[in-house]
Amino acid sequence: MTAAPAIDMFRLLGGRERFAADWEQLLTGAGFHLDRIRPTPGPRCVIEATHQPVNKPSSAA
Repeated sequence: MTAAPAIDMFRLLGGRERFAADWEQLLTGAGFHLDRIRPTPGPRCVIEATHQPVNKPSSAA
């Protein structure tokens, strides 16, 4: 495996490498809780997250 795909991601798509704190912030902002990050063989990982429903105040009639 070469670094070419990663370089293309940065150059063409404005991508960046994310760390655990980055994923936690991103997921929290989208209404999820980061449960864990599981490493896998190779350069990728599995991110496990749980949806945290937003409790909207009910309108009083």
